[in-house]
Amino acid sequence: MNEGQMKDLMKLVWGTDPTDNNNPRNVGNLLENTLNNNTTAITTALQNNLNALNALTTANQNRTTSKVVDVPFFYGRDDEDPYE
Repeated sequence: MNEGQMKDLMKLVWGTDPTDNNNPRNVGNLLENTLNNNTTAITTALQNNLNALNALTTANQNRTTSKVVDVPFFYGRDDEDPYE
């Protein structure tokens, strides 16, 4: 494989350089941009998760009972339908 064929192969794999279509894209720049974009997205997602956990912790501390669901007591007779 000669230099021209290798250059064409790299253009097919990585795309062309945005500033010069005759050259393949710089893989180092491509990886750096990808890592920077993903780092920002991951940091944002982690911050959102931390905020949600803090909100749940606060809500749990402010509960008046230890029950997850409060079922109302039925003050009727055994033969009475509570949903009538």
